[in-house]
Parts: sequence; C-alpha cells; structure tokens
Amino acid sequence: VSGRVTNCESWNETSWTEVNDIPAATMYVAAAGATGSAVLQTGGSIAGNAHAAECASFDGTNWTVVADLNTARDQMEGSGTTASAIAIGGQAAPEYTVKAITEFWDGSTWSEVGDLSTARKMAAGNGSSSSALLAGGNSPTARAHTEEWDFTSTLAAGTWASGGNLNAARFGLWGAGTQTAGLAGGGHPNAKEKTEEYNGTSWTEGGDQGDTGKLYRKGSGTQTAAICFGGEPPVTSVESYNGSSWSELTAMNTATFKHAACGTQTAFMKFGGTDGRITNNEIWNGSSWTEVGDLPTGTSEMDGAGTTTAALCIGGATPG
Repeated sequence: VSGRVTNCESWNETSWTEVNDIPAATMYVAAAGATGSAVLQTGGSIAGNAHAAECASFDGTNWTVVADLNTARDQMEGSGTTASAIAIGGQAAPEYTVKAITEFWDGSTWSEVGDLSTARKMAAGNGSSSSALLAGGNSPTARAHTEEWDFTSTLAAGTWASGGNLNAARFGLWGAGTQTAGLAGGGHPNAKEKTEEYNGTSWTEGGDQGDTGKLYRKGSGTQTAAICFGGEPPVTSVESYNGSSWSELTAMNTATFKHAACGTQTAFMKFGGTDGRITNNEIWNGSSWTEVGDLPTGTSEMDGAGTTTAALCIGGATPG
C-alpha cells in the first residue's frame, strides 16, 4: 500500500489534535505502551517498501528517535512498555523474508535475545515483555503454532517454548488476554468466525462469531470479556464475548475495516479505516456508539494505543 505518513494525533475525548510527527513516514509498525503519553514505535515499512529499523518514543508531546532495531523489519508483533518491550518476528530484506528474531528493549538499547522456533509474521501476540504469547502467523503459509515467551532474571537471553497448536491455522488474526488466559479470533484463510481460548497449555474452540465471513476486524479485552467489530466487506456489526458465546451489540454508525482501536469491552474507541481512508471516530460506552471528533486526516492500516480519553494514532496509509 502506498502513501505512508508521519502523521500522529492525540485524542482528549472531545477532539483530535495533530501532535509532532513520527520521524519517518511508516506503516506496518509495532507499538508498545499503555497510554498516549508513553508509546514506543518500532520498525515498519517506509517509502518504497523498505523495512525500517528506526524506533521512536512518544512522551505526550514530542517524538524522540531512540536506538535502532538491530534488524530492520515490519509486520512484527510488539509487547510491553517504553521501559521494557519486545519486538517479535516480522519480515525483512530481502523482500518477504520472514524472521524468527526477538529483540528486547531495556529503555535505551535493543539487544537480540532468544529466537522464535518458527519464523513468522502477521501473528497474534499478547502479554508483556517478560511473559508473552504468540500464536498463528504466516511463514509463508498459515501457521497453527503457538510459542510462549519467558524472560526472567534467571534467563539472561530469554527463551521461547512451544505451546499448544491453534485448532485452525491462520494469519492476520486478532488476539487478547494473557499468556495463560489468551483469546484468538478471525484471520485468513478459513477461520474468519472462529474463536479459540488458551489456558496456558492448549487451545479450545470457543463460540463462533455470529457475523461470519469478515476479515480485518479489530478486537480487544480479556478472555472472558472481549469485543470485536467491523470487518471486510465493510460492516457496522459489533459483538461481545463472555467466555463462551458471542452476543450482538448496537451497531457502529459507520461501516469500517483496517481501522485502529483502543480501550476495553465497556469503554472502547475505533478510528479511521477502509481502503478509502475515512476520518470517522466513534466511542463505545458499553451500550451505544457516539460519533465524536473526526481525525484530521483520513487514514487506514495504522496503529492505535491508549484509552478513550488519551488515544494515539500513528502512521498508516492515506490516499495516493
């Protein structure tokens, strides 16, 4: 996708404000951090489909370039905070070479730590920099493999251990929860409505989503309180998960996919999205959606972080 941008915007529950740009126009980045005032952006794809090693930290006002990744790449998974994070897998040069690399961020430098046993990109990740979960992905076909990350004081380089396989191999899926109570759903090629739950050892099929046949959805929350919405072809549907089944909720105002999102099952925000790059922004309060201040720039395939009162929109693709 062309049209990578440096645009970065902050949300204060009333309107979007354009803040200082990221240092390089980028897409397919990984991000770590809990709020819009402490975010770490790693790698990505820059102009000409080049893979980026550049990393930047956001303090609520400014972006600061920090130490580069050791290996430039995109379509990786990121987990952690601005003080302690990991960047997992992804693809790097030469074009479409899938990597098993894991790098650890200590707040000032990146160091290569334990590799994945299976190189992959577009997987589902969750957890923290010391206890993470990676499931599914593409390498170069859909994978079912799950790996668990342990990075404690007794494991200087960190290590990935094999976990139970997903019941349905897939990539481009969404994940939620923790290493011992994970949730994975959607994805290519034939698991669009399938939900699976992880107990730290194995995956069990959960309830199927009611709105079938949709891709590029977004989801968040915990294993027993998750939300999933949108999808391609563009739809307004929203569903919640209670640990066993999905229930239909009030539809969004605007159909969307390839959007960004942040929040919890009862306080959620979605913004941008679709191939036409819309500016639409909506907030979910647990019972209904409210359309609020639009993004200044229509964007899709970007990243989001924070809460409904302090959100961040980073990079992505714009028309042209």
